[in-house]
Amino acid sequence: MLLLVVGVGVAAYAFLRPPELHEAPLANVPGNASAVLMVDVPAVRESTLWRRLVVGAGRDRGLRRLEEQCGFDPTAGLEQLTVFVTGDEPFALDHVGAILSGTFQHEALGDCLGEAAETTGSRLRRTEVSGLPAIAGVRGDSRAVFVGRRGVVFGPEPTAVQTIATIRDGSGSASETALGLIFRDVAGRDLTLAARIPPRWRDQLEVDGELAQILAHLEAVALGARIRRGLSASLRLLTDDPAAADALAGIVRERLDAVLDTPMIGFTPVAGALRRVEVASEGTVVTVAFDWSDERLDELLDFAADLEGRPGGLAGALDRVR
Repeated sequence: MLLLVVGVGVAAYAFLRPPELHEAPLANVPGNASAVLMVDVPAVRESTLWRRLVVGAGRDRGLRRLEEQCGFDPTAGLEQLTVFVTGDEPFALDHVGAILSGTFQHEALGDCLGEAAETTGSRLRRTEVSGLPAIAGVRGDSRAVFVGRRGVVFGPEPTAVQTIATIRDGSGSASETALGLIFRDVAGRDLTLAARIPPRWRDQLEVDGELAQILAHLEAVALGARIRRGLSASLRLLTDDPAAADALAGIVRERLDAVLDTPMIGFTPVAGALRRVEVASEGTVVTVAFDWSDERLDELLDFAADLEGRPGGLAGALDRVR
């Protein structure tokens, strides 16, 4: 009898205690995820890309306005952002969830978001999801659920419930699936992306001819990038056929050569950057990798900004290259 009471007590404690995010980020993502993007937030905010494309272009006004309203920076303790897509419906935003991890002032953050919502004519309400404190809009089923002292889960309520169940159970997560194996190939970078390519996603690709036939063999994509200093990235394209991998690598090389052969490109920073791109195929995998310094990245961004100021802008220049 005593053992039964102890067993029930242990089980109740394990279920009722507030869950905490797992240290391995993919262990928090539901096992039916088709794609996952992981972002090292401090690395992004220290990067040349953030400085030039966000702060320098004034695209951080929303964050600065939120900080003024709250009286503190609500993103200061944010360490990692994980965004995932479940199911295989292409571009179905109702299947997107996100997990924030870091040091959060739960009450202050909830009050801050509520005040920010009121300034736009919206309203938030406090609620619970799977027994955890949450905030929600008056309309719709989007939820922000506080998980322990270091986590917030965002998404439609069914996605939030599924994510919390994954965190609580400690099993059935994406780390135990084929997506987890793909992710581990490029893990440990500032930006990490892994995606299985269901047939319905491939059908949405607007390509034709030989490339369309080759992409029909594409099963998954993995990308790892470091952006804190300069920009280095490794893109891995996983196919189901070595011949398709060889053909895809050949097409990528041809496209790079075509750009380098374009008149006047050799006199721009683009040429030096593209010459540092390496393309290789091994078995069923194509790898495209490059490593650009801060100086080279600044040159490319300066060049892009200069093109954007000309008639037709950057898009027109790219059309002329194609």
